[in-house]
Amino acid sequence: MKKRLIASVLLSSLIITGCGDKEDATEGVQKVAIVQGMKTISLFKTQLATYYTEHQKCNSNAISSGDRALTKIHYVQDVISNDQCQVVLTFKNDPTIPDLSGKQIILTLLPTNHTHNWQCTSTVTRKDLLPNDCI
Repeated sequence: MKKRLIASVLLSSLIITGCGDKEDATEGVQKVAIVQGMKTISLFKTQLATYYTEHQKCNSNAISSGDRALTKIHYVQDVISNDQCQVVLTFKNDPTIPDLSGKQIILTLLPTNHTHNWQCTSTVTRKDLLPNDCI
């Protein structure tokens, strides 16, 4: 499953970069990178919520190093959890994604009695690249 995801993202990147002018290609690649990043961070959001439910606290060990190693694909540099109940995704420093290069998307768990709510923040300055609920 993960191999298919990686292959489809890479294929999408190649198709997008081969079409249109350079600005259109860059825009397309950045959109692919955001989709890849959001799918990746969503996987670990579940792990952190599960860890919190079991331990009633957050920890940097909520995401295993083995799982983190699997995320280091194409545009994603790393994904970590921390003691502040956050999942932090960092994009690689990559000239093909100038508006995302080295930037972060941060999901913060806001636990309540029966559900887990999340707040999304980001260091990405182009908010049009982010989901509507991410500030």
